[in-house]
Amino acid sequence: MTLIGNINLQQIYLFIILIGAFILLTTSKIRIDLTAILIILALSLTGVLEAREALSGFGSEPAIVIAAIFVLSGALYQTGLSDQIGKWIGRVASGGYTRMLVVIMPTVAALSAFTHHVTVTAVMLPVVLKLSRERGIAPSKLLMPMSFAASLGTTITIVGAPAFLIANRLLGQAGKQGLSIFAIAPLGIVLSLAGTLFMLILGRFVLPDRPGDEGSQEHLRLEGYYTEIVVLPDSSLLGRTIAEIESDEDHRYRVVNWLREGRPRQRPYARKRIKEGDVLVIQTSPEEIAAIESKPVN
Repeated sequence: MTLIGNINLQQIYLFIILIGAFILLTTSKIRIDLTAILIILALSLTGVLEAREALSGFGSEPAIVIAAIFVLSGALYQTGLSDQIGKWIGRVASGGYTRMLVVIMPTVAALSAFTHHVTVTAVMLPVVLKLSRERGIAPSKLLMPMSFAASLGTTITIVGAPAFLIANRLLGQAGKQGLSIFAIAPLGIVLSLAGTLFMLILGRFVLPDRPGDEGSQEHLRLEGYYTEIVVLPDSSLLGRTIAEIESDEDHRYRVVNWLREGRPRQRPYARKRIKEGDVLVIQTSPEEIAAIESKPVN
């Protein structure tokens, strides 16, 4: 009874918010970013935090750096540079299994040190799957080392993982000297190299040998379905840009690739306009695919 009597109203509010946040995060009923904003609003409206304290995170150095990394990752994708890097790595790694590991793991680790490791994994995924098919190697033999390298690469710089940025900020608040961007590089490089050596010497023999199939890439897609739209002479898409199409409420899909005469067009698409015979690879929902079939969009 004494313990209950010492609990104030703000502590009760905080407990309720924690339970609500746990439920929303585990059930994924609402997007994670929206859940985070709802938590901030709830803490502010209930008086657990003052408005200044609730919004202080948006002005913190770690939050800005993490946001910048996401922007950088998006720029790499939109400009097509990530695709070019992936193709280059694929050409260099083309060879035996040992050469693939020697090239893929250190390169992925290096990229993960400066960009988001999930983005690096997504860029390398089609490259690695293509190599596995061409060389007859089980996808699991390449995908797992690649994912390990992406995680190890986050220990090379302090921008690789949010935990290092937060630790750096706490050091500054405590009056201690902050960390430079490469302060943890010696340890991170050693870990990345050790991970690569482990895979070369021992890990390759304990990795599961699970054969893939032609539809394996479909299972790795996170959401939506993919299909192609061929632009005909009387299409309403003629002369329009990709941005105009994606912002049109009549066409609820995202263009993931654009081919002309069988060749992918280079990003950024920007103001490039669609011509007759172009092929658009789109990502959308099953319902929209059915709707597209009933519309004269192509």
